Amino acid sequence: METQLQDRPLFERGIFRREKTAWIILGVYTALLYATLTLTNDLYRATFDWLGKSTVSQGIYAIASLTALVLLVFAWLRLPRTPSAYATLGIIGLLTYYAMSLEYIPANRIHFFQYCPLTILGLEALRFRVRDRNVYLWTFLLVGLIGVGDELVQGMLPDRHFDTKDVVLNALAGLLALAFVGFAVREENYPWGKRGD
Repeated sequence: METQLQDRPLFERGIFRREKTAWIILGVYTALLYATLTLTNDLYRATFDWLGKSTVSQGIYAIASLTALVLLVFAWLRLPRTPSAYATLGIIGLLTYYAMSLEYIPANRIHFFQYCPLTILGLEALRFRVRDRNVYLWTFLLVGLIGVGDELVQGMLPDRHFDTKDVVLNALAGLLALAFVGFAVREENYPWGKRGD
């Protein structure tokens, strides 16, 4: 009986049914993240020159607010209505807002929108192999490693540089995404939630 419980995965369901699919999607997402470094920088600069820093900054906050609203609707419709789930969402939201407000370059705030999905994809790939709570640690380390790689690639590009602060932002986005899964959604409700009043 105890052996059966140990063999049972922490996440019984997931977005992907096969491990190979999860790793391929993670690899493609990471490749796109790296491949579009110059494109996103050029797009940001063109938008910045056209609209100005204030408008771009407000636009990024608007996207963050819309994302927060979507997460609140998701929590309301799909997660059990528990104080801990809503408290976790509130704390994650405040930490995200605080971290974004510390970043004076609006383009760097986009890291949250890039690395949260990356974290979920990493968790999806690793959940097939790591069957206990160590999956959170391994996912965090994987996301951190991809974030360091992101900055190393930027350090090799003209007009770009390696920025330790961006590595921290990438890791923080990953940590907040894992906190959302672990404390708000929880393993038994992952990935889409299941209503249980």
